[in-house]
Amino acid sequence: MKSYRWKELFCVVALVVFVFAITANRSNSDADAETVFGAVLETVQVPELKRQKDAAFKRAFGFETGDFENVCYAAADDVMEVREVLVVKLKSTDDADALIEKIETYAEEKGVLFEGYAPEQAALLQKSRVRRKGNFVLFVVCNQPSYAVRSFLRAL
Repeated sequence: MKSYRWKELFCVVALVVFVFAITANRSNSDADAETVFGAVLETVQVPELKRQKDAAFKRAFGFETGDFENVCYAAADDVMEVREVLVVKLKSTDDADALIEKIETYAEEKGVLFEGYAPEQAALLQKSRVRRKGNFVLFVVCNQPSYAVRSFLRAL
């Protein structure tokens, strides 16, 4: 009889931990997108990256910046440079999956383009990271994307 109670207690604790983990990852942040973007750019330290206009974001990812609360996008002007940083603050978390899917498709297609003639750039694209935390989405292509992701999470 007592072992049955321990199993019940274990299941309840496991369920609470599971629910907490899910909600902690999905909780919205009140952070300013510009501040988060600045923190990630500082970590990436690529002087070639320049803030891009809304049209560049639409051309790359197929979305209007007005679809989101705030969009911060930096890329190099050189077409042979693939390093870039994108921070999006979502109006609605319902938009996250479509944006992430589009970003992943963009990175894959761009990687295929660079595969034959710029393998080092294609390797950077393969290391790219897409990370969502609450109402924020990060896309980063750089030498050490894990540092940028850490910076992103701390800024939230």
